[in-house]
Amino acid sequence: MSTLLWWSLPILTLVVGTAWAIWKAKPRRSNRTDKAILDRHKFEQAVTRVTESDSTKQPVKE
Repeated sequence: MSTLLWWSLPILTLVVGTAWAIWKAKPRRSNRTDKAILDRHKFEQAVTRVTESDSTKQPVKE
């Protein structure tokens, strides 16, 4: 029984530490939804520009 008690401490520490790290890594919600929507729109436009410019290039022949 004492072995179980000694092993519970590092296991409990690992579980609590992992839960804390996951909690801290979560992205927080913004209070400024208009800014968040604008940032998302800019990001989508940038991805579209990169995708369109890459798809117009000719493939390299080996």
